[in-house]
Amino acid sequence: MNKFILTIAAALLCAAATTLPAAEIRREPLPEMQCTHSLTGQIAPGDADALQAALEDWDGGDGDSYQSFRLCLDSPGGALLEALKIADLGWDFGTAVGSEARCLSACAMIFMAGSRSLEGGIGLVPDRFLHASGDLGFHAPSLVVAQGSYNEATVRKAYSVAVQGIAEITERIGLLQMSLANLSTMLSTPPETFYRINSPRTAAAWKIRVTGVDAPQTLSALHMTNACMAVTGRSPHDGNAWARVSETNGYAQGVASFGHFDSEPERCDISFRRDHDPFDLVDYDVAQYDTPLVPAMFYPPDTPLRQLAADPTSVALAPAPTVETYKARCQVYSGGRLTDSDPCTQTDTSSITTGGRNHLATGFKWPSGAVTVLESVSDGSDADDSPCCGRRYLLNGKAAEQLYDFDVYEGYGSCYRSSATGNVFCAETQY
Repeated sequence: MNKFILTIAAALLCAAATTLPAAEIRREPLPEMQCTHSLTGQIAPGDADALQAALEDWDGGDGDSYQSFRLCLDSPGGALLEALKIADLGWDFGTAVGSEARCLSACAMIFMAGSRSLEGGIGLVPDRFLHASGDLGFHAPSLVVAQGSYNEATVRKAYSVAVQGIAEITERIGLLQMSLANLSTMLSTPPETFYRINSPRTAAAWKIRVTGVDAPQTLSALHMTNACMAVTGRSPHDGNAWARVSETNGYAQGVASFGHFDSEPERCDISFRRDHDPFDLVDYDVAQYDTPLVPAMFYPPDTPLRQLAADPTSVALAPAPTVETYKARCQVYSGGRLTDSDPCTQTDTSSITTGGRNHLATGFKWPSGAVTVLESVSDGSDADDSPCCGRRYLLNGKAAEQLYDFDVYEGYGSCYRSSATGNVFCAETQY
């Protein structure tokens, strides 16, 4: 293997004069992440020049374009302004954090600089890959003051450096392809800690592709539900959730949809090819319009990436149930006459079925201790792709019909007629 080493001279992180160990850029392939080079050690002044020299020297290894250059990062951080100079290089190169590698603080800015300019009108797209067992963390710029130097001039200078760092990052959010939400999250994370990209949800929010997670052998409706949750930030607990999937010859198509009656449903159309090269930036695998889909997104969006790397079969696919309790007033009508009217306790338990549908079981506990159980399941259509088509109801285990006769039932909008008894049960939640 042909290697060369560019040793980046040790320098100062700031005026406090802390000496950094030299970082290294090596021509060192890492096939797992399709990296051609590696950068290890502290980021220090001179790194941008060294990386530019490596880019200019790169011929693709076999005469191909420099655009095949990808830099694997393993660094605890270092000089932020030098990291941003790397973002300014203007070259097309990819970045990656491999298995068990770390990329923190200033290194994370270099990672975010990974991008390619694709032909065919596609334009600039992120080219940054995180292995599920890698460690990628962001935080706000530090206010660094050397020990024992707490005079006004020193503190003012350190403050100026930190503010400059914030300004420099803000100017480059377009270049780094960071959203305002990404920027806000980073700047609100104290320098002594890290905001880590450690779940499918956080990776999707930062436009980071996750590797090192195997696709499920069989795709289910719940896999579609999870992918849609990761992309939209919505939850099937919102109501009227449904999902489905089909797969032929290694090509899968799916759809998931969430939404209340009184809100626009959030729908994701999902496609996935099992033979797709995960490092191919042309998005054949997508969820909701053109959001890149990676296998990690088929699992619950807050699952730790390390768990998915170790054993994705250990993960429960359905989102965890939610339980909420309220005060309410319950009524029963028999033969059109009001026979019971009492305060009651309402407990809502929302869960997601294996078919990706929202199931809401509500227990209404009367003062006597008796409990009336109302169940409803979202009833999305598999036939015509309707985003939501109402709900099916059970009252104490028997089919029930929802009623809307407000005048008869004294303004109660939540009334249900039992198919077994003909009685009408009404409940008014008191939020």
